[in-house]
Amino acid sequence: MLHHDLRADLRLACLALLQALGALPGPVRSAASSVQVVTPLNIPAA
Repeated sequence: MLHHDLRADLRLACLALLQALGALPGPVRSAASSVQVVTPLNIPAA
């Protein structure tokens, strides 16, 4: 199973949009989000 952090992706997308509109300083940068592969061997204990 793949675990994808959608919250982090949304945050980066909002920052890029605000920078593109000039609401935040700095150039628009793209960033790859991390994807984690979850297997029965690395599931965290609840």
